[in-house]
Amino acid sequence: LSFGVNQGLTQLQALELLLESGNKRVERIVRAVMKRIVEGEELDKALEESGMDRTVCFRVTLALRSNKLGPMLSELDTELTEAWDFKKKLMTSLIYPCILIVLMIVMVVIMTGFIMPAIAEILADLGSEIPALTTAVLNGGQVIIKILTVIGIILAIIIPIHFIRMRKERYRYKFGRFIYRTPVLRSIRTHLTTVSVLSDLHYLLEAGVDTVEAINVIQKGQKNQYVKKSLQGVMNKI
Repeated sequence: LSFGVNQGLTQLQALELLLESGNKRVERIVRAVMKRIVEGEELDKALEESGMDRTVCFRVTLALRSNKLGPMLSELDTELTEAWDFKKKLMTSLIYPCILIVLMIVMVVIMTGFIMPAIAEILADLGSEIPALTTAVLNGGQVIIKILTVIGIILAIIIPIHFIRMRKERYRYKFGRFIYRTPVLRSIRTHLTTVSVLSDLHYLLEAGVDTVEAINVIQKGQKNQYVKKSLQGVMNKI
């Protein structure tokens, strides 16, 4: 879409290029968007009603308001590509350690929960005394199994509660603040959000939108409640 619009094609012509992608899901979404545009809807609304990410639709709205759809789509394409590449690299780097950790846990559970008790039972039947080290390993294994069971039960309780509480704005704010204050994620999320907000602000100001109104528009398009509150504080100070 970015390529087509920047080459001077209309929105419908640019969307038609995507029909040649060979991806059935993409083709289905594109056809739905084209149908809504033909019916008179704006591109951003057509994308949103077709199930596109709300943040992407918001950026398209800003582009339409600033009359710079081509540059905004190019920038959005670059941002999404970089975000996807980063996510792919992060997942790739985490897969191997996660597999090792899971295998280690499985091996410990099998050894201490099944193999060692069976050996201890055989030794007991033979009348042999179980070594102190074996007894300690067995006891430690049982403790580990109990701890893992408790952790599993806690997660099974916490995860549904988390999703239920996410419906409340106050909890979403606290969770968003937690994400932005977590040491590992803080610098990454702060950098990405800052770049996105400043980019949107740049396009709105160039379109002649008042500074406070521009921040208000950006604030309404944010998903993270912590970011929304922060932008609200900026508006109040201005």
